[in-house]
Amino acid sequence: MAKVGWLVRRSDHVIITAPGAPPGTGPAVARLAEALDGFSGRKPAWFRFLDRLGYWWYLVCMVATAVLFAFFARNGLVMNLVYGFFAGITVAVVTAMVLTGIAHLQARLVGGKSAEQAKRDVAALARPGGGVAERVEAILAKDPSLEERVHRLAWQAAEIHGMERSAADDELTELWEAADPVAAAELEAELRKIRELAERMKKPKDRR
Repeated sequence: MAKVGWLVRRSDHVIITAPGAPPGTGPAVARLAEALDGFSGRKPAWFRFLDRLGYWWYLVCMVATAVLFAFFARNGLVMNLVYGFFAGITVAVVTAMVLTGIAHLQARLVGGKSAEQAKRDVAALARPGGGVAERVEAILAKDPSLEERVHRLAWQAAEIHGMERSAADDELTELWEAADPVAAAELEAELRKIRELAERMKKPKDRR
């Protein structure tokens, strides 16, 4: 796959920057990434630390609960450790949900806007690009000379309610099918299976 400078990966998100965007779009990209995570403003500093821990948070909770069980539960040491590790998973999930909710609320109170409003604020410079990223990279890996055209199409296809979105998405798909016919055929086969399954699920209802 081609490396594309205007496709930015942040956390689990792919963000596309506008064609001809002025220098300094980094703040817009960062703000959109946080909005896609549900934050209307900048993530609180304490939550950014937890965010960097990622899945290590599970290990922290598992070790902490295992130690507590080992000292305070009445079972044998080995069983206490086992129970503690399993309880730690539940603790990690629950605390992560609670802390994330608190962080969202704090960002909303400080910023005074919703995450959706934050997305709209930067829509002229940055948009979610996860739906076009794979096709873009495949096309430009095959023919880098198409970058300007592909960037324009990808930007239009990434506009949720844009009037040109459907046409741009179709044109981008045509370029992708020409660039990677094998992947396109595999996708079509998967879509065909889904359509056939949907038809089979409808038939019993029709008989009633």
